[in-house]
Amino acid sequence: MTIASIAFLNLTLCVIAWAAFIRFRRGPALSPFSITLLLLGAIFGVRPLIIEAEGGQWWLYGIDVSNGVRLAAIVGLWAILALIAGYAFSFSRKRRVQISLGLAGKAPSVRLAALISLACSAAWFVSMAIIGGGFQFLQQLAAGRSAEIASRLEGVPVFFSAIPVAGVVAVSVARAYREREAKLPIREAVLFWLAIAAGSLPPLALGNRRLLIPVALCALIVVLRRRWEKRITLAAAAIVAAGALVVAALPFVRSAGSRTASGNLVDSLVAFFEENGVGETVRSFFVSYDTEMFSYIALLGPRLGDGIPYGAGRGTLGELILQPIPASIAPWPTWSNSLLTDVFGGGCATVACPVPSVVGILFFDLGLIGVLLGMFCVGLVIAAVERALVHADGFRLAAALTVAGFAPGLIRGNTVSQLWIVLNVLLVAFAVLWVMAPRSRSRARGFAAGKDASGLRS
Repeated sequence: MTIASIAFLNLTLCVIAWAAFIRFRRGPALSPFSITLLLLGAIFGVRPLIIEAEGGQWWLYGIDVSNGVRLAAIVGLWAILALIAGYAFSFSRKRRVQISLGLAGKAPSVRLAALISLACSAAWFVSMAIIGGGFQFLQQLAAGRSAEIASRLEGVPVFFSAIPVAGVVAVSVARAYREREAKLPIREAVLFWLAIAAGSLPPLALGNRRLLIPVALCALIVVLRRRWEKRITLAAAAIVAAGALVVAALPFVRSAGSRTASGNLVDSLVAFFEENGVGETVRSFFVSYDTEMFSYIALLGPRLGDGIPYGAGRGTLGELILQPIPASIAPWPTWSNSLLTDVFGGGCATVACPVPSVVGILFFDLGLIGVLLGMFCVGLVIAAVERALVHADGFRLAAALTVAGFAPGLIRGNTVSQLWIVLNVLLVAFAVLWVMAPRSRSRARGFAAGKDASGLRS
């Protein structure tokens, strides 16, 4: 099979699986399985099809990777098949009703949760001002990324970035509790969206999608819980498509050098679309670093076991162990940086920094066996998360919302690094939820033992 035929097969599998499992319903369309299928289809289907159609020039940071392109397409094929198999297997089994874990007793107040979420966002701005040496640093942040900003933020723990997202998760859980009984009142809905808007400001200031997407997904998923099975309307599809275009364009206007003279992100986005149009923005997403993990797999794939060893756990478990340790005092370099050094002569902060995606991490660590087993397990986890999004509450819902929100980064980016951010967000979100809803242990035991997540007796 040619590269184009394998890529077309990959894209076709993703489209068929999406149509079969999502069935154009609102909630499932934003679920982790839907997002994973769309991303894998873009990486292993659309990208190679476009590049092959434009002449088949396969380069990654000045290196010809054409020898490994067919292998990368095959790796993507196995990953897609394993993901679908794991997801389908999970839903083919009969499962007992999931029970709630935590936050028994009186439901947390949406008003209180919104105020705490606003405080979390404010805490981020204050912490950035302290780290940057004054509130003038916030103006520099709003002007876009620069070398000076990067040097100021170097070594800052991801915990600080997790604070606003954790506030959004907490207020989303509170809304889910409130809407078990009735539709959210207008005043509380306004407070909810104010909290979401405030949680969006930190990533918007930098044009950083890594934290903006989780904020948006958490809010949208919890809003759709009451209408999870309803069909997608054309208006809703248009709004989501417009939002996706803005998110796709953010990397091209997030640096200070690419901002307009006003330094305003909105004006810069408008200028970008006026110059490039919708078509070029879409094309840029499919052939830029948003999908370059395909080329990274094509680069390293033929060398694995022949010059570059497999990670054998160093790229997964070993990398996760090193995440909390600053690089300057770590006992050894991370496996991802070691691979970059072997190929490019330097780590992520020095030469080039392509990300492998979850498929690449599994392939670099354990080969095709790792891809098959790993993506099958990813399918199982995604299915469990989606059940929790609909039926769970309390801490289980907080965990599910966080994982669902970070699903694009977990699938497309450096999965282990993203997982560390997820753990930081959960740490703060759990603390906020615990403060918002104090309860006695006896009531908690009685609730967990006698009720399911919808509040009904099991």
